[in-house]
Amino acid sequence: MYQMAIPSAPQILGTSSPQTYVPPPVPSEDENIMNAVKERLGFVLRKRKSTIDHPEAGFGCFVDGSVKRGQFFCFYPGIVYLPGHIKHMKGYPNIDNENANLLSRYDHSIIDAKDGGGVDKDDILEHTNPLALGHYINHPPMGSLPSVMPYYFNFPLDFPTEFLPYIPNVYHRSPPSWVRYLEGDILVRRYAFVCCCVTCVYLSYLSAVFIALRDIKDEEIFFNYRYNPKLNPPSWYVSYYST
Repeated sequence: MYQMAIPSAPQILGTSSPQTYVPPPVPSEDENIMNAVKERLGFVLRKRKSTIDHPEAGFGCFVDGSVKRGQFFCFYPGIVYLPGHIKHMKGYPNIDNENANLLSRYDHSIIDAKDGGGVDKDDILEHTNPLALGHYINHPPMGSLPSVMPYYFNFPLDFPTEFLPYIPNVYHRSPPSWVRYLEGDILVRRYAFVCCCVTCVYLSYLSAVFIALRDIKDEEIFFNYRYNPKLNPPSWYVSYYST
């Protein structure tokens, strides 16, 4: 990928850390960077006005170049709220009333790409990694199908330190080094010992990425939001339960 000064590893937001991590203000649309990424990867992601004909469509995420089916190519940036920390989110318990930028993981953690508890999201989470534009991916309109799907990825604890600043996610509050976990092996680094009759697991860096469902070339991408069918969806929402 492109070369740039490597900042220090990310700090945890919402803790008593001596200094909150703030990456250098590298514009995500800097053409020199974008051209270098495209030359290296064969594609780059761009934030543009959506092609969806609806007043609420806003921006969309576009692939400039080519992505192959099954390829991982996009991150979902945001503040990671572990299950025990969701009560600290704005508007709790109705956290989605005024926030459409929430992504729920299989382990019940939530990634909030809109608000970081008063932290400037654009400065902290988006500008360092030019592939961290997943929060601009729209739900497919009528007549279109999802072209990507989310995959809930955990970066290992031994992920190279020099690349940690490019993980576009930070925790709202620091997780414990080990936790009692009773719902199955879905966190990384399961250790082969038992403590107090429960399995001890070590938390990794929780994140989310997107994988192409088909070959993609020079187009806006969409993923199925899978809203709860028991709730009243917005007017633009189209159900794709079979995808």
